[in-house]
Amino acid sequence: MKKVIFLVNNVKYFLSHRLDIAVEAKKSGYDVHVAAPSSKDVDNDISTIKNLGFTYHSVRVQRGKQSIINEFKGVYDVFTLFINVRPDLVHLVTLKQVVIGGFLARVLGVRGSCAAIAGLGSVFISSSKRDLIIRFIFNLLARFIFGKSNLRVIFQNINDQNYFIDSGLLVESKSVLIPGSGVNLIEFPYSTEQISTPVVIMASRLLRDKGVFEFAEAARILKEEDVKVIFKLVGEIDQDNSSSLSMAELDLIVKEGNVQYLGYSDDIAKDYAESHIVCLPSYREGLPKSLIEAAACGRPIVTTDVPGCRDAVISNITGILVPPRDSVKLASAIKRFVEDASLRKKMGLSGRQLAEDKFSIQKIVSLHMDVYADLIIMDK
Repeated sequence: MKKVIFLVNNVKYFLSHRLDIAVEAKKSGYDVHVAAPSSKDVDNDISTIKNLGFTYHSVRVQRGKQSIINEFKGVYDVFTLFINVRPDLVHLVTLKQVVIGGFLARVLGVRGSCAAIAGLGSVFISSSKRDLIIRFIFNLLARFIFGKSNLRVIFQNINDQNYFIDSGLLVESKSVLIPGSGVNLIEFPYSTEQISTPVVIMASRLLRDKGVFEFAEAARILKEEDVKVIFKLVGEIDQDNSSSLSMAELDLIVKEGNVQYLGYSDDIAKDYAESHIVCLPSYREGLPKSLIEAAACGRPIVTTDVPGCRDAVISNITGILVPPRDSVKLASAIKRFVEDASLRKKMGLSGRQLAEDKFSIQKIVSLHMDVYADLIIMDK
């Protein structure tokens, strides 16, 4: 039986973004293994993984800043995992997993590597000395990692794909463009909006790079203009990310009284059904799952004209694109939707059609299975 290891940085992320691929792999005859950090707060998620018939492995490849000693512990864990399991394929998700898993996969001669670049993240946005050094080291390692013959790198948007190819990090024949993680069209059904004061919702990790401050500022602007709209923010602080809001910053946003903070939600489809507009003023993304889920629910979108976000909408058909870091234009676009219910309905219907045509989970899973098949065939 062919073996595949999913190396991810968080079991919750695996369940929300890669589970359907793993389930289909198992149906296709793969022995599925999932490797991720463990902690008490994910015990139930680990049980879910095991109950699905997958084998779970705890590895110390943690998100965020780590000491050199802890990083080497993570490398050792993955090295041991690959030696013991002897996978036919490794599916590496997020940059640190791609670097560690990809390096070891080439050194140890793992048959096939599938590297998923789910967005370049804050390291590739920032111009800080630390992030410039990390980028330099990544570029050095990437040339070795992506030199493996039996390898495919999956990108979620054309800009990230072109960056790697144009930088000489990857030859085009080893790259694949798959638009995001897909959306379950049954779990995220189209619904007509409620008759009430318009609600604009932002659902994401609470990071500066996601545009949380711009969202709050847009709320303040529209309140001063006496526009009747309710702003809701859904998500959690991510302490492992250098771009995360602090608790004090979140408290200040809440105290200003322009934004209702709802915390973490385990039923975002319900939240979208109770909203009228979905907003994500991010600085850069892979392809945000929140936006394709919003489109599936028939909600018009206001997002930024940046890689990833622009790939999740058709400009002026399913949503409005605005410049990043521009609260004034963000507020103007939201106001346009608030004041025009017919436009919301028209773009919402177009968004649902886009989700069905391009982002359905069945299409996304099928494209991944094609990549797996190519890697297996190439090795023979």
